[in-house]
Amino acid sequence: MTTRHAGWRDNPLQWAEHEARLGAKRVEEAVGGPARTRVVVLLACVLGLDAADKGATGALAAQLEAAFHIGNVELGLLVAASSLVGALAALPFGVLTDRVARVRVLAAVVLVWSAAEALSAASSSYLMLLLIRIGLGLAVGAAGPMVASLTGDLFPPGERGRVYGFILTGELVGAGVGLVLAGDIATVLTWRGGYGVLAIPGVVLAWLLWKRLPEPARGGQSHLEVGQAEIPSAEEVEAHPERYPQPGPDDAGADDAEHPVLEEVRHRGVEADPAIVVKGDPTGMGLWQAVRWVVRVRTNLALIIASALGYFFLGGVRSFAVIFVRGWYGIGQASASSLVLVIGGGAIAGVIVVARLTDHWVGRRRFDARMLSGAGGYILAALVFLPALLIHSLAPAVLLFVVAAFFLA
Repeated sequence: MTTRHAGWRDNPLQWAEHEARLGAKRVEEAVGGPARTRVVVLLACVLGLDAADKGATGALAAQLEAAFHIGNVELGLLVAASSLVGALAALPFGVLTDRVARVRVLAAVVLVWSAAEALSAASSSYLMLLLIRIGLGLAVGAAGPMVASLTGDLFPPGERGRVYGFILTGELVGAGVGLVLAGDIATVLTWRGGYGVLAIPGVVLAWLLWKRLPEPARGGQSHLEVGQAEIPSAEEVEAHPERYPQPGPDDAGADDAEHPVLEEVRHRGVEADPAIVVKGDPTGMGLWQAVRWVVRVRTNLALIIASALGYFFLGGVRSFAVIFVRGWYGIGQASASSLVLVIGGGAIAGVIVVARLTDHWVGRRRFDARMLSGAGGYILAALVFLPALLIHSLAPAVLLFVVAAFFLA
């Protein structure tokens, strides 16, 4: 402890570099090696871009309302319109994801996102800004299915909850970065600088995706083992199939009869519903045929509704959190942004902790663990969040908001 303090006092830059390397090493150990870490960081940054944009809109709310003479309804529409278009665009882009080189398209989408941020900074009217945000929603709709597809092809099923938890932290961190960065820049360069600065990371990320993330093989032959240093590309798998065997149903080469999920199905006497059994190659489905099949599966429908409600709530919080905190507790922009970051820390903890727990429960044959943890999280978040909104005392309210964020995320 004394040595570390002395290092900080004598050479703070060297100490900071040392601490950063230790932090990066811990992250790499938690994720499972350099190749896995690269994938997780890049995909987390993709989700973080959209979250940073929405967080920035919340941080710039007061300036946007003053600049365009709008109210909270018009401000909320900036986020809602982008999100709604993104949700609708996810349907055709989801079909496209099964047919194209995803990494290249994802890099192009990120460049479009950066261009939209730059155009947002140059907006001369509210209508222009709104139309640009709607266009931005198209990029958001393309990114979601591709991130999910790449995750599935690079990580085995038994680890996807934990790994996707790490990736989703990018969304939460991005929201915090956008909130603070845009808010601080806006105090010097107005709201235009707040949007403009967010265009820069997208260009860098697009280049990194293009250069550092090869297109993986579909079907699991590019699954990354713990400690693996490189990511096998689809071309490499095709050229050397003997090195990358097709994984079995549980990624361990088991026969169908030995698969634990199928064993549980047989044990409970669950019969297949002929109406929703996929016959033939599902990638050959048309868009509306695929949509009809997805919503006929009740679990899928429940997940879609739950996800929509959750993101609806999160969108509102990201858009109006700073306005609410400043008005309700009578504090300044900097203090409000700091409080929102603290609350975001609870959300990050919730994603990581519960992802690990559900993977553990699923491994112990509790195959409904993810559905139950999601349902329980929503109920507990509502029970904690409602009283937090009514408390005028800052300290207990923030504590309740942190706990609510943990359960919701």
